[in-house]
Amino acid sequence: SLKEANERKEKVIEERIEGSLESDRQKVLTIIERKDSEIGVDYNNVKSESGLEEEKIVNIAQELLREGEIYEVKAGRFRITK
Repeated sequence: SLKEANERKEKVIEERIEGSLESDRQKVLTIIERKDSEIGVDYNNVKSESGLEEEKIVNIAQELLREGEIYEVKAGRFRITK
């Protein structure tokens, strides 16, 4: 039926959105991990290397901070939690 087809289509789109968020999240984590130093990785480095929109990076960073994956050495500088 048309209704079932639309539901399937919505599910695929949802999975795609979640999948791209996951890979963007991984991209941000990888950049921070790769460039990690005692002074942390500057937000602008993450932004320029990832090529992601500012809003997306901010959201990902906030999520990673909440989950304890990264921490802020000082405003705008991140490190991986070891």
